[in-house]
Amino acid sequence: MKQLFLSSLFLLANLSMLWATHNRAGEITYRQTGPLSIEATIVTYTKISGQSVHADRTELDLSWGDGTSSTVSRDYFVMLHQDIRMNVYTATHSYPGPNPGGQPYVMGMQDPNRNADILNVNNGNSVNVAFYVQTEVFLFPTSIYGNNNSPILLEPPIDFGVVGQVFQHTPNGYDPDGDSVAYELVTCLSDLNNPVPGFLPVNAIGPGANNTYTFDQQTGLFTWNTPQVAGEYNIAILVKSYRNGAYLGGIIRDIQIEIRNAQNTPPELQVPEEICVEAGELIDFDAIALDSDIPVQPITLTATGGPLELTNGAATFSNTTGFTPVSSRFRWQTNCDHIQQQAWQVVFKARDSLMTNNGLDASLATFKVLRIKVVAPAVQNLQSTVSPGQVDLSWDAPYLCESSAGFLGFSVWRKSSCDNTELDSCTVGLPGLGYTQINFGALVTTVGASGNYEFVDPNVQSGGIYSYRVLPEFATPVPGTNNFLGPVSGRSSAELCVQMAQDLPLMTNADVESTDLANGDILVRWAKPRATELDTNFTVPPYRYELFRSEGQNGANFLSTPIFSSTNFNSYSALADTLSFLDTGLNTEENAYSYRVAFYANGDTVGATSLASSIYLTVNATDQTNELVWTENVPWTNTQYVVFLETPTGSNSYTVLDTVSSPTYVHEELENGETYCYYVESIGSYGIPDVFSPLLNKSQRACGSPLDTLAPCPPIAVAALSGCEAFDDDSDKENRGLCEGFIREQTDMANTISWQRPTDSCGLDIAAYRLYFAPYCDSTAYELVAEITDLSDTFFIHQPANYNLAGCYYVTTVDSVEANGGGNESVPSTVVQSDNCPFYELPNVFTPNNDNANDFFGPCLPSRYIEAVDFRVFNRWGQEVFRTEDPAINWDGKDQQTGQDLAEDVYYYTCKLQINCMDCDKVAPLKGVIHLIRNAR
Repeated sequence: MKQLFLSSLFLLANLSMLWATHNRAGEITYRQTGPLSIEATIVTYTKISGQSVHADRTELDLSWGDGTSSTVSRDYFVMLHQDIRMNVYTATHSYPGPNPGGQPYVMGMQDPNRNADILNVNNGNSVNVAFYVQTEVFLFPTSIYGNNNSPILLEPPIDFGVVGQVFQHTPNGYDPDGDSVAYELVTCLSDLNNPVPGFLPVNAIGPGANNTYTFDQQTGLFTWNTPQVAGEYNIAILVKSYRNGAYLGGIIRDIQIEIRNAQNTPPELQVPEEICVEAGELIDFDAIALDSDIPVQPITLTATGGPLELTNGAATFSNTTGFTPVSSRFRWQTNCDHIQQQAWQVVFKARDSLMTNNGLDASLATFKVLRIKVVAPAVQNLQSTVSPGQVDLSWDAPYLCESSAGFLGFSVWRKSSCDNTELDSCTVGLPGLGYTQINFGALVTTVGASGNYEFVDPNVQSGGIYSYRVLPEFATPVPGTNNFLGPVSGRSSAELCVQMAQDLPLMTNADVESTDLANGDILVRWAKPRATELDTNFTVPPYRYELFRSEGQNGANFLSTPIFSSTNFNSYSALADTLSFLDTGLNTEENAYSYRVAFYANGDTVGATSLASSIYLTVNATDQTNELVWTENVPWTNTQYVVFLETPTGSNSYTVLDTVSSPTYVHEELENGETYCYYVESIGSYGIPDVFSPLLNKSQRACGSPLDTLAPCPPIAVAALSGCEAFDDDSDKENRGLCEGFIREQTDMANTISWQRPTDSCGLDIAAYRLYFAPYCDSTAYELVAEITDLSDTFFIHQPANYNLAGCYYVTTVDSVEANGGGNESVPSTVVQSDNCPFYELPNVFTPNNDNANDFFGPCLPSRYIEAVDFRVFNRWGQEVFRTEDPAINWDGKDQQTGQDLAEDVYYYTCKLQINCMDCDKVAPLKGVIHLIRNAR
């Protein structure tokens, strides 16, 4: 027997060798080949020395994420470095339909195991940890969205470093569809969404102030400053793609870092970090790598990136190896097809070539990520022709990039002032400049009769000053469709300023003079037309004004009759420069009002002004804060707002709080429950010579009382200790004999929930904790089970029922009900789960002899969480003699069919259990023998 046992160990050891110690790194990518079909590529990087030679995989199993899997044969392998081999496997697959429920199919490949001695995996015992990579697949109707291919990862996932020197790496993802790429540092996996055991960040090995790392989510650059312990480490990076802001899935790439003990410093790399060019410009520079180590080492200078992968107008760069300094020329003649929303990325890598005395690679690499923005050039020669009520715009045709497949047309933008702002050559669009698009949804795409591009703006006002800009609009075409992704504007045209003829009055004021529910006042004022633009030869006196009012700021309810009519003025000189009217009896506390003036000459209507509304102020009260927001609708431009506070409240005396440029203001550090009152005064102008400036207009008075409406932060570090764990018994003791030991009954068990008070400032005003429970984790059945007001009590013992511990808990915090107007409850904490621990054990003997000792057969120890059984007893001939569903059984040794005592003998039983449990290990069906003894002594 001893020899057999040793032979078994030897066999197990050899099986372990066959499945062990080879996977270093890898990923899965795919390209879509049809509406529901893809070609997947698995790339693994493996160790081949030592026992790893036994683990070579000519085939791998790939789960497609739809319930099916395939065995994928290896296409080829390539030796990359000493003891590092790249293996490539490809396979095709057709999915049964589009993504179910909008969720991705998750392809996954698991292979036992990782190579040995990865320091940050399972305490270095990585040889017993499976290697797993996964990739999300999104499929869309190809006639609308085109194919969706995963990003291509241009940098291999194996890199080297040296103790005490900075280490860098990036996957350098390039999406051939033109989708944008982002990165996230994640945990290495051993199975689907299952992290490897004992995973640690790399700086947890030899921790300290000189051992830190950073990660750039935009470029994927991982920088470790600096490794302290030699050995192998693994990290994982999720490479994510997005289309028009929508997530298209990600690749989890597993990466291995080999850190050596050596005397080496990383090369220096001289390349620009950002370049911005107009489409059509040439990018031309030398990348230079330098190394100061003695003796000198060869340096390999390489570049990877989207511009080098293009089929149309690709960039050029020659990878080269030599001694310091090493240089190579990057050259890219950009064109209009290179215009896209995201910047192009090129990763330059300079790697030296130090080998240790024992032949290990101790090279170091320096990465520089160059981001290149290719912008669409501006339109040229924007001009205007002004006529009454209309501005005709035109600009040069042809436009430089109009033949590009990504060209969509031109957008036209306007604002009611001119400021001669000069935009940076790399600025696209009109960020924060106050322009509004006036041809939204109808881009200019055709050339007019003049031979230039043309656009007519009919929505202009007499006397107005306008600034126009035109933007070229682009997007990346989706192959095989008429659709586009990643819309992006080009450079703006130069600003074009236009002043309209002032042949109508100009509104200048809608100024709230008093605030009241029924007796509020608004002062309305307007300026007369200009004589030189009125053309008094045709527009002859007498002149007259009529003022109309509408409730609200958009002029939707103008009254049919004027609220004011002026006298007739028999000459232009009789018109005052400005005329005003005090509108009274208004509900200025609850409403804003808008106004316009109609102008008449010789009894005929010349026209009406654009509307001008009063400013309406709203105060939103929160915890110790009043947030002021105001709106207006006026034909002039307000550039500043002065915020006034009534001091003290009710005094009608005001002080200036601040002057701001946007229509919002936050008043902080206030007393909750106190009332604060405000008004706002705008400062504006038409920017027209001879028109009074500045134009000052007040809002109504508005008040607010700060109130604590902000919920505190939820508790942190929430944990559940189930009753099965909290109260030890002998149920799991390895050496416990049958029917021996102490078994705790289910009625004695309870769950212990613990948590920590949140440490953020949003946890300062907590008044109580609330604990919620849902039996069996039913999300619709959560009930409040406890409210704890002693904040030092951060645990609670809960017994949901004496027959059930299974369920889910979460904890919330509540701020003070009495102070600050509180009673706000936080969002739920992390949900934690507790479960039942079934126990059921039967003896193998009983003595039904009516001596009141062991007369009935049943569980010999307290059973737990057993709802029912299917218990059957058979005699030695296989005939059933007893059956019950009662967990207590209580068999008296009689034949259930005849009621007669059964003879002493050995009987056989089976017992299927119906247990009360969610996720715990199920109790296996029981079977065994029963010794029925009647003459026991």
